[in-house]
Amino acid sequence: MARRWPSLGRVERNSTEAVGTTALTSLAVTGPTALNGGSVATTADQTYTGAVTLGADMTLTGVGVTLSSTVQSPTIAHSLTVNDSDTTILAGRSARRQSAFHGGDGCGGHTALNGGAITTTGTQTYSGPVTLGADATLAGAG
Repeated sequence: MARRWPSLGRVERNSTEAVGTTALTSLAVTGPTALNGGSVATTADQTYTGAVTLGADMTLTGVGVTLSSTVQSPTIAHSLTVNDSDTTILAGRSARRQSAFHGGDGCGGHTALNGGAITTTGTQTYSGPVTLGADATLAGAG
């Protein structure tokens, strides 16, 4: 049976080990989020409306992943991979000091850039179609 978490406030994920063997149905986080390694998997949507801080390389897997605020690695650059079979929405100043961003992976996934800047110290890879919903700035190396 899939688990569904209601909207959550401040969340911190510190482990690279699985919390359980069943993916969550969906996840909505409204406050600051610290993602410190491993992956977060849902069978439906993931929504992060607060700032997201990467403490290690992370993978988000779902059906509709939305990052509405800042995504950053404040000290050491870490990569963020989004495996999304629907639409990945980036709507804030994302990927500051991030080593790499891989978006739109998965069956039929595409990325919607709805404003802001995506800046990485490494590569940015968009595996599916990319749409612009507002002005966006992309800057990276590689």
